[in-house]
Amino acid sequence: MAEKEFNWKEEFLKAEISQEELKEHYRNAIIRMNVELEARDLGMADPDLAIKLADFSACSFDEESETIIGIREILMDLAARKPYLFGPQINQGIPPPPKLKDGFLETVQRELGFKKS
Repeated sequence: MAEKEFNWKEEFLKAEISQEELKEHYRNAIIRMNVELEARDLGMADPDLAIKLADFSACSFDEESETIIGIREILMDLAARKPYLFGPQINQGIPPPPKLKDGFLETVQRELGFKKS
């Protein structure tokens, strides 16, 4: 049985690619964490939506300070386009819809015949 000869150059290139992939994964994790923190700071109830709805490819990552530049501007643009996703401090003071009053659900269920009095 012949053994395959070890190719140092090929292995080095594979290692270099995987190191770049790790760096990219790390950058993406840092951006995601910062997006979530900024979105919460701006009053967004579900920061995962910010990640899904906005394009953060324009953000730049400073590797020395590990800070991301441009997240707040992108989130403010998202708030301007979709103000209902953010708290009242962002969407021009419009309060969120009122919460259901206690007993409302039970009253509706009784009216529809799902629940007996």
